[in-house]
Amino acid sequence: MLTRNIVSLEKRAMLGIASLMIGIITLHVLESALYAVGYWIGLSYLEIGGFDQMTDINFMNVLYYSIVTYSSLGLGDAYPTGHLKFMTGIQALNGFLAISCSASVMFVWMKDYLPQIRR
Repeated sequence: MLTRNIVSLEKRAMLGIASLMIGIITLHVLESALYAVGYWIGLSYLEIGGFDQMTDINFMNVLYYSIVTYSSLGLGDAYPTGHLKFMTGIQALNGFLAISCSASVMFVWMKDYLPQIRR
């Protein structure tokens, strides 16, 4: 009986960890999409800048650029011009801080709850 309760507790903890990770990843993708909308508005309607070396400028390419920038990966296959450069810098800083905080939350959660389950 005790073994069954421990296994059930472990499964609930793992499900909680998986749910937290999926939630955090979803929030990061949504934030990247919000930045992509900002790029799209700046590019299409406000005309405050553009992208060099992006052959086909559509929303999916702008979303791709946004995710690469947010994750601070910086592949360099497109370069912002004009005032979009400033937005790119802000997004990279914001993405770095958000991903770092998310990793910290996951670490603390696992450090606090997993040892209790293993006892």
